[in-house]
Amino acid sequence: MIVTEIKKLIQLFDRISLALALVSGGVLVCLVALTFTDVAFRYVFSSPFIGTQDLIAMGMVIVFFFALPLTSRINGHIVVDLLPEFSNDKLNMLREAFVKFLTLGIFMLLGWEGVLRAEEADMMGEATNMIEIPYRPFFYVLAAGCSLNAIILALETILLIAGERIDSLKIDDGEIIDMNDSGTKVL
Repeated sequence: MIVTEIKKLIQLFDRISLALALVSGGVLVCLVALTFTDVAFRYVFSSPFIGTQDLIAMGMVIVFFFALPLTSRINGHIVVDLLPEFSNDKLNMLREAFVKFLTLGIFMLLGWEGVLRAEEADMMGEATNMIEIPYRPFFYVLAAGCSLNAIILALETILLIAGERIDSLKIDDGEIIDMNDSGTKVL
């Protein structure tokens, strides 16, 4: 019963992760266009945009932390196996649960520190150098991305401890990203 509910929650968070990843991609496209335009204006008209570096730096926070939950969910990150692969499937699932639990702890800590740092940045009036973009909302982006990732990792850890394999990410009713394969592909 609880496993079914957790799987439904994971599907909900998959949709949220996908929406955030799409926003991340849109911001990345805008940053590429901004960089191209800035370089063109710098070399053609000898007049670069003021604050481009500030916009790119803050935009990359959005790109990274909004893409993080989906990247983690599809195992699209670099993986280094420090713990051995076991011949027993149950031991492998417990190993995966242990690794996800450690990762969950790290992302909970990062999310919490992001919130604390956002409040500190607001109190100190911290902002970028050129056009003074406040840091506070971007620390909240960091906190949101890390917290969402931690929630997903917690749900996956519970499933693994319950002896359930983690289902593949479902983009819509017709497409599934296979997470059990070494490479990510759309089936």
